[in-house]
Amino acid sequence: MEYFRFMRHCLDEQGGGHIKILGGGGGTITPQEIAQLESEGITKIYHPNDGMTLGLEDMFDGLIARAAGPHGTDPAA
Repeated sequence: MEYFRFMRHCLDEQGGGHIKILGGGGGTITPQEIAQLESEGITKIYHPNDGMTLGLEDMFDGLIARAAGPHGTDPAA
C-alpha cells in the first residue's frame, strides 16, 4: 500500500500525474485495499483472483488498454 502511495505522490510532485501506475498485489493486498488505492489515483492493482477469473491473456489485454487509454479508464466498464 505505502509503496504505491509513495510512487503516486512522487510522480504527482514531479509533474507526472499523467503517468499511470499498474501493479499486482501478489495476494498481500486485499480487495478493500485495492479499492482504496484505486480511489487514490492508482490506475489498477490486480489481485490473484483476477488471474484466476480473467486468465493471463485478458489481464495483459487489460493492462495494454489501460496504458493506452485515459488515466483510470476501465476497459471492462
